[in-house]
Amino acid sequence: MNPMVRLTDKHKKRLKFFLIKLPIILVVFVFVMIGALKLVERYPDPLREGFEKYLSEQTRTQVTIGQVDKVAFHPNIDIQLQKITLHRANNAAIIEGEAEKFALSVPLAGLFIKKGRINFLEIRNLKANKNIFTAFDIDIKTAQIIDDEADSTKANFTAQGIYGGKEFDIDVEIQKDKKSYIVPKKLLISVNLGAYKIEASLQKSLLDVVLMGVIFQKGSEVAPKKDYPFLDGQAYAMDNPLACLYQYAGGDLAQCNKYLKGNE
Repeated sequence: MNPMVRLTDKHKKRLKFFLIKLPIILVVFVFVMIGALKLVERYPDPLREGFEKYLSEQTRTQVTIGQVDKVAFHPNIDIQLQKITLHRANNAAIIEGEAEKFALSVPLAGLFIKKGRINFLEIRNLKANKNIFTAFDIDIKTAQIIDDEADSTKANFTAQGIYGGKEFDIDVEIQKDKKSYIVPKKLLISVNLGAYKIEASLQKSLLDVVLMGVIFQKGSEVAPKKDYPFLDGQAYAMDNPLACLYQYAGGDLAQCNKYLKGNE
């Protein structure tokens, strides 16, 4: 018996489809999509209205965008907006929040293949009342990615401002290659809020996220290193010093002193 399997006409048609027709269909589809996206970029008004509607739904406010500097979808998703204002839903005269500038660029391919990549991020003068984004009023002066001058493979996401009436700054170490920044599975973070400071590594696994080797201090008081859950499934763990600072920044931060004892 001949060990070679003879293809039937039906099998031949399927093989021809997968080897010849399907690649052609995919190529045509990609070019049509790119052409459509390029066409959309020429007419930003519908996009602005779409952004305003989406942000309004997410923040439960009435969002207006004063200026759309750039919207592109290929080869990168580029969004640059200015003069973003969040009006109270039932009274547009009351401003719940505003941002001077928001700029983001991510590789289009990164949404499907190489995830966790970003080309550019900048936020300027973002202010929001409590319960819009955070538990207390927040005023972010700057949030951006800065290259590490001493190491070309590293960069830092930094943010500075005022949260709950107290000054804060955040520093997160990320990776860098020639074309983009990469968010690794293990993040080294540093958070300062008022008199308190946290240093830790944020480590992601399949189901959860853990704050590893947390150093929590207030002035000269330093707690022993300890691990804390940060994200359990889809729920944030609230029993850790970082969550405590978030919850009490605008109130009694002394509630977080229990974590200085090292046995909580």
